[in-house]
Amino acid sequence: ALGTDQNYSNATVDAIAKVVSTSLMAGTMALVPHVDTDARLVVFVGSNPVVSHGQSTGFPNPIERLRHWRRQGEVVVVDPRRTETARQADRHLAPRPGTDHVVLGHLVREVVRRRGLDAASVPAPAIGFEALVETVEPLTAERAATITGLEPADLAGLVDAVEQAGRLAVVTGTGTSMSVEGNLVEWMAWSLMILTDSFDRPGGMWFNPGYLTRLDERPRLPPVPPGLPSAPTLPTQVNASAEWPASLIPDEIEAGRLRALVVVGANLVTALPQTERLTAAHDRLDALVVLDLFANETAAHASHVFACLDQLERPDLVPLDLYVPA
Repeated sequence: ALGTDQNYSNATVDAIAKVVSTSLMAGTMALVPHVDTDARLVVFVGSNPVVSHGQSTGFPNPIERLRHWRRQGEVVVVDPRRTETARQADRHLAPRPGTDHVVLGHLVREVVRRRGLDAASVPAPAIGFEALVETVEPLTAERAATITGLEPADLAGLVDAVEQAGRLAVVTGTGTSMSVEGNLVEWMAWSLMILTDSFDRPGGMWFNPGYLTRLDERPRLPPVPPGLPSAPTLPTQVNASAEWPASLIPDEIEAGRLRALVVVGANLVTALPQTERLTAAHDRLDALVVLDLFANETAAHASHVFACLDQLERPDLVPLDLYVPA
């Protein structure tokens, strides 16, 4: 409404890999996959829903969800750390940090080889199948084991689990989306699910039409919004999701292009890199307006602070799960 190009969100801090990969592979950012209730194999990669279950792929009552999937199949966690979710899983693989894409790439390679897939037999229409196969071909069990530090037997067991289940659900989290190889992880996860016919199929993942958006009733999905020009302070930065990375905020303030900042429910001081530079930049703003439930480190630098109500304190806001479309 203000006509500014200074638009930032937490998406570029913790989940931009999901936005970029979905946009490139599906031509829309509207497709957010959710695990099917009847899934027989659920693989969590860098995701810990027992602790963090309010993300895009939400998990109300996560412990019971995990127990449910274990009763009918298998839950696998791929994470360098033995997380709370890993303790609830049937199988935990702990690769070296930053090598999750190799684990998934190896799975893609083996699925193609074991199922004898080619461009004509891929379950869903796909472009670039040959390039994908060429990319993952070097990721043999021995090569993948060397890179990830996993035992070849553990990798083989995971491949067997995929083949036994037929379809699977792959859930990635901030452990991968905030990493250097985040785009590759998302790309490989989607490729694996496409090749195993796991999207919008029983035992895989489904795309939630949403209470409000009703994507299933639209003649076409919302396209990717047109990208804005690169930020002058970093001309090589590609714009994504009609915003720039939040890490550019200090650069834009120092360049004099960003003069006032309104922060809604975020703590930039603890969320962004280069803390000292960021706090110094905050003090140069004409106005730093913070709207939040709590007094935090960013509010300490604010010119204006508004203490907001939580949604559970608002009688005029109906919980989403009670919303009935007209």
